[in-house]
Amino acid sequence: VGMESEGEGKGSTFWFTIPLCPIDGLERVIGAHLFERYDKSGDLGLFLFALDADAISKATSDATDKRVTSDDVWVALASRTEALGVRSGFSGNEFVVTAAVNNSADAAAVQKKVTRLLKDVLFELAPSAVAGFTCGMATWAVDMTGADELLNTARKAQVHERDRITAKHVIIVDDETMVRKTIIRQLGQLGFIHNGEASGGDELFRLLQRQ
Repeated sequence: VGMESEGEGKGSTFWFTIPLCPIDGLERVIGAHLFERYDKSGDLGLFLFALDADAISKATSDATDKRVTSDDVWVALASRTEALGVRSGFSGNEFVVTAAVNNSADAAAVQKKVTRLLKDVLFELAPSAVAGFTCGMATWAVDMTGADELLNTARKAQVHERDRITAKHVIIVDDETMVRKTIIRQLGQLGFIHNGEASGGDELFRLLQRQ
């Protein structure tokens, strides 16, 4: 919502954002799933994603040069998570997904799928912020008092995507030196710091054997 002044001495120019969800919107989504859980098997897994406000505010769409907001990202992500059969909701710079999970492997699979969808959305809307988010996961425990405690547990478990990918090792294989250098430079901008290169399969296998 915004208002532009008609000129000097004729008022002020100001802009502000009204969240699409109320302040307790995230707790309502979680609470609704908690209620349904009593009729279903499996534990409730909560996956919390939070955007870097600074990274998103500076990012623009390459196609339209339009300023990207958290709401733009979350609306696009919500439409894509529908196909996963999970509940989702967002408020401000936070987005939650709740899903029934039977074990840690189920939880890891859901987290990986939603993370991939979020990266796809960010790559389309704000490429420079594709790793500008954190993710935390929590599972409902019988001694928890409510949705707010589950949400706070996920918040405390958040890990920044840039911290996660710095531990990964990437090897670029291509017969063109310039192509390899360009890709490695782009990966470095995204936060990947352990990057190797090989001109073909033979060099790749020799490189792997030395590690």
